[in-house]
Amino acid sequence: MIRGGIGILIFLFSLTVTAQMQSIDSLNMLLLKLHDNDSEELVLRFALSEAFYHTNTDSALFHIEKGLQLVEDGAVHPEINDLDFLFFKLNIKHRSNQFEEANEIIDVIDQNIDRALNKPKMLVNNYRARASIAFGNDDFDLTIENLDKALEIAESTEDSELIWAIYTEYASIYSRQGDRVDLVAYYLIQASKYNQHDKPNLIINYLNIGNLNYHYGKDSTALYYLNEVINLRKHSNVPFIPPTAAYLAGKIYMAERNWNEAVRYFRQSASLAKEAAQDQSYHLAMANLSKVLMEQSGDSISEEYVTAEASSNHYDDKDIEQSLLDAYGYFKKNNSTNHLATTSAFLAQYYFEKNKNKAAAFYEQAKSNTTLEAFTDRYYLDHVSLLEELIELYEDYQYGTRVKQDYLAYIENKNKSEQALRILEYKKGYEYEIEAQTNEMEVANLKREKQRLILFFSAIGCTLILGFSLFLLYLNLRRQRIKNDILSKRSLELINSNTKLKNKNKELERLAYITSHDLKTPLLSIVGFSKLILRELKKLSRPDLTEIANFINDSACQMEELIESVLEYSKLTETSRDQIIENVNLEEVVELVKVTLKSVAPESEKQIIYEGDPVVIRANKCAINSLFQNLIGNGLHYNESAVPTVRVVAVQNETDVTIRFIDNGIGIPTTRQEEIFTIFSRLHSNNQYSGTGIGLAIVQKIVDDLNGSISVTSAESQGSTFTIQLPTDATISQEVTAT
Repeated sequence: MIRGGIGILIFLFSLTVTAQMQSIDSLNMLLLKLHDNDSEELVLRFALSEAFYHTNTDSALFHIEKGLQLVEDGAVHPEINDLDFLFFKLNIKHRSNQFEEANEIIDVIDQNIDRALNKPKMLVNNYRARASIAFGNDDFDLTIENLDKALEIAESTEDSELIWAIYTEYASIYSRQGDRVDLVAYYLIQASKYNQHDKPNLIINYLNIGNLNYHYGKDSTALYYLNEVINLRKHSNVPFIPPTAAYLAGKIYMAERNWNEAVRYFRQSASLAKEAAQDQSYHLAMANLSKVLMEQSGDSISEEYVTAEASSNHYDDKDIEQSLLDAYGYFKKNNSTNHLATTSAFLAQYYFEKNKNKAAAFYEQAKSNTTLEAFTDRYYLDHVSLLEELIELYEDYQYGTRVKQDYLAYIENKNKSEQALRILEYKKGYEYEIEAQTNEMEVANLKREKQRLILFFSAIGCTLILGFSLFLLYLNLRRQRIKNDILSKRSLELINSNTKLKNKNKELERLAYITSHDLKTPLLSIVGFSKLILRELKKLSRPDLTEIANFINDSACQMEELIESVLEYSKLTETSRDQIIENVNLEEVVELVKVTLKSVAPESEKQIIYEGDPVVIRANKCAINSLFQNLIGNGLHYNESAVPTVRVVAVQNETDVTIRFIDNGIGIPTTRQEEIFTIFSRLHSNNQYSGTGIGLAIVQKIVDDLNGSISVTSAESQGSTFTIQLPTDATISQEVTAT
């Protein structure tokens, strides 16, 4: 269970409190100056209810009741009525778990919903309240059902603030489930798409996403969102967030042994923490920076990078020691057990060659402060790796056994369903490790004994120059033969491993094809029977059941289209090694695509234009047809122009061939261009544009098989340009073709 990864979620609904308080003061001043103007007082009471809604529920309820009383007494305003005040009251009640009162307010709003000035927003928040009440009553299915209804209405209004709030509630609910970190991260990512204008809360969203992915082991995704936090740090209203983001990025690069980047991020974290007076974050960053710089002696940081860092911020061995001691003192004073254990381990490593007594003392400190309860998730895994380094360093295999046992307990708690298997594998792995270490020590002893014998016999035969020379020659030849034998054995093992890997890949590809193919049989039955049901329902005049049957039929057809795409992708993967290579004229391919697309949609008005050189390439003709049809088809499909147009421009030179597919379609957002070539990745729902999300994955595979590259240049509402570059040796010139 992910225990620490979702800790930052408490900031999901944080606000800029200072600005709000200033606004509240201004509103109170205006309220005091009002005299017998019910309409203006109604506006001020509503504004104060909204302002106190997040900060002081008692004050908010006071102004809500005053506003309701004004409406009851006859106060009128074109943009405010009693339902607006009831909306605030409802949210306060369900947020405070006063579900009985919340249900009563929901009933009142439902009975008067037609009077709501913003009916969709009122409906959305009614469903959100119902979801919170259901969750409070431990009815998780009803919770999600109500949120789904709220999201459907919010998306129809295109109100980004409402959509953001609902996605955030999804994330909050799943975070309280405890073991659905993948869904928490997903809904936070969705929420962030609708929260771009609110930078402070957007930063919190990004940090949560980065932190969750860090603990979930998705480092590349984590780094993307952590860097977003760092880039937007000037907008943060929570001091420890920017240094935390830089620190987590440093930990990722530290685990990858990318010392240059680790140093850069830990330095940035320390600088940001110092600037924000965040002592714990500062000492944590400095301790880890010291650890990275200690590792410099083994896997050295590039000389150019170290020189640049030294010139701006000198950091020598004494600085490393002092930073570690400062961090140790701070964490000890503040009883930060987990950080104290980690810093003690760093000091034990630092003093190992310099001061054995200090090293041993800090090693004991690291051991005594290491408990399973002090660490969570990836922090615990990182700490175990650190302890394994110390155990090897101090040859403390007894303590190593205990660490292994604690680790096994952690794994057992986290993966109960695989408990027996994991314990068995881990025990075996540890036994093999101990056995390997024992064998290494025996081999080392034998080597030392052998060296003594060689020296002894060499001393005896030092007077026999010829014999001594022959003996050395014999030893050299013997060592060379052993090395050759080892190399031959390893080469054979590598060949066998590669063969097995190729066989496994073939099996997996075949399995994907067979599985997708077999799925079609029951699906075709569903399609057939749903059509029969539709035919019978037309006779019965049951529009409600007809709508359900239509939904089943549409879903089955969509699934059939998806399976067909998977089959196409698996066929492409399976046959890529045995393709028939031939001369393919690109202009002819475009003409063939025109015919194909015209047969699919003969009534639609569209243009497909080929420009540039008459290029002929060496490739599999079916694969090239598929590539062109997918790219041209996408350009016409995702297009709202009066005359959808795709221009194919091919240019050949001495080094490569460049093919550009230029359309006047809806374009692709810059932030999402990297994900479009991933299989099943879609930027639009089926309500907007149909599709399976496999077409561009097929295009990427075909381009890879040709040893080429593909890129996209686009912007929303400005069309897209897909550029494919193929090496010259993948093509033949027009003259050779003619010959």
